[in-house]
Amino acid sequence: MKFLIVDDDLAMCHILTFYLARYARCFSATSTAEALKLFTQHLRREPFHTVFMDIEMPGFKGHDIVELFHEAEEKSRIPERQRFNLVMVSAHADLDNINISLYKNRAKCFIKKPFTEDELLQELRAAKILDGNVM
Repeated sequence: MKFLIVDDDLAMCHILTFYLARYARCFSATSTAEALKLFTQHLRREPFHTVFMDIEMPGFKGHDIVELFHEAEEKSRIPERQRFNLVMVSAHADLDNINISLYKNRAKCFIKKPFTEDELLQELRAAKILDGNVM
């Protein structure tokens, strides 16, 4: 299993990788251009199981890059059951951002920063992204 972590804060990429490395191979991007490149490169070989996306990114907003990811999957004819799971991770937990994340971007869950490892893992298990087994 592979995770893509997209956050312009390198420290947040490191924190998420530290928490999640037991469950999947983690890749990170600190820019939307880098994220799109990684996503499309891996789409051809072994697509990402889950994308952890920050909302406030330089360039594209997280919501916009997610739309590009969905379009890339459609163009590549990735079957629905093999498409990535989306987890939005943001300090912007207002109703508009949560609604866009869950309904428009089809996120499995929304995790508000800051969070603890236990809170993160509990949300991921509730969303059925993790089953509790460690690699």
